[in-house]
Amino acid sequence: PNSLSTPRTTLLPLESSSFLTEEEAVAFLLKATQNDSYLDRIDNAKAAAAMAPAFRELEEEYFCQTGKPVIISKYDTEGNGNCLVNAVADHLERENPGGSTPGPALLRTKAVEILKEDKNGQFSKDFDEREVTFNGRTYIEKYDDYVKRMAQNNEFFEKDGIKALAIVLRRPIKVMSVFPANREYAHNLTVHKPHSASVGEVKEA
Repeated sequence: PNSLSTPRTTLLPLESSSFLTEEEAVAFLLKATQNDSYLDRIDNAKAAAAMAPAFRELEEEYFCQTGKPVIISKYDTEGNGNCLVNAVADHLERENPGGSTPGPALLRTKAVEILKEDKNGQFSKDFDEREVTFNGRTYIEKYDDYVKRMAQNNEFFEKDGIKALAIVLRRPIKVMSVFPANREYAHNLTVHKPHSASVGEVKEA
């Protein structure tokens, strides 16, 4: 479909509910957008409307860089392993209502194809092997194992999967997540340049 190959200029952070102070939010996003790849964790998030100024900061930065306005959409997505592809598919459908847009399963498949291709070792060369538990067994995950896991429905996308999806769509993606405090990653933001706009998910504690 055209949606897989047509560059867009859209940022889409999702609905906020329990976040940071305005100062914390703006500082967090500015720090994130200054690096090629960034993952952080911030606890004790607060102030329901605090992310709005940070979103404006992103809009201003994007406009300064491109001279183009940014469209921001806010909506919830279920916090499961398909949350990223669900959010992206939902947004593509909203951009092109009634048109031919890729669904979540196709988006995952296309991203995994990019991971498998691993052009010039762009993913595997910096891959950190680690212990994981998958399908009932625990093992040291190598890059090929990681790619196989990412191909499975309901597996959470990690930074390489997010970058691969950005390459598929030829558009930037930024992921912002806020989870209950008992989740492993309470708050995180991952950015990949030059693909760095935003897709996000938010769940109340």
